[in-house]
Amino acid sequence: MQMPIMDGYEAARKMRQAGTTVPIVAFTANVMKQDILRCVEAGCTTHLTKPFRKSSLFECLRRQLGEGRATDTPDDPVHVITSKLHGEPEVLPLLRKFVEGLSHRVERLMQAAVSSDFVLMSQEGHALVGSAGIFGYESLARLGSALEGAAQAGNAGACRDIVTTMSEITPALRAGLNADSDSQKSGGLP
Repeated sequence: MQMPIMDGYEAARKMRQAGTTVPIVAFTANVMKQDILRCVEAGCTTHLTKPFRKSSLFECLRRQLGEGRATDTPDDPVHVITSKLHGEPEVLPLLRKFVEGLSHRVERLMQAAVSSDFVLMSQEGHALVGSAGIFGYESLARLGSALEGAAQAGNAGACRDIVTTMSEITPALRAGLNADSDSQKSGGLP
């Protein structure tokens, strides 16, 4: 919650004032009840205490975004995010093209985050709200909305965090496509 220029509390308040309804997760080392309450009062949906494990982050995101499924093995957690259009074979080629293009889009956003190109991040965030929503990836659409809001607020740290999260969930989106392909190959049987 402590960031340069604008702290996380102020960023969360501004995002809520701007009408953002996506979940906001506070990443903080502060674990006292009053610190957590301050996060909630600022508009955060929940918190994740630092340091945290990658699996805890993905589980938190999955809970907040309410989609996909996760399976964990002790050595190698495998996360899967499926589209709301999961299982519709006629849509699979379009989903595949969208997800394959996402890697390039996230690379551009990473570069924009490094150079604080708020205009590009705002435009791309806005575009992701629509395109990810159309393709049934609500979590990605919410991240797009959060990126648009953070970029419009000029919050470089939040933009970097959101783009990093996009980068980290891209493999889970690909895994969801593989689950779709496997389901088709087996005639829809699990």
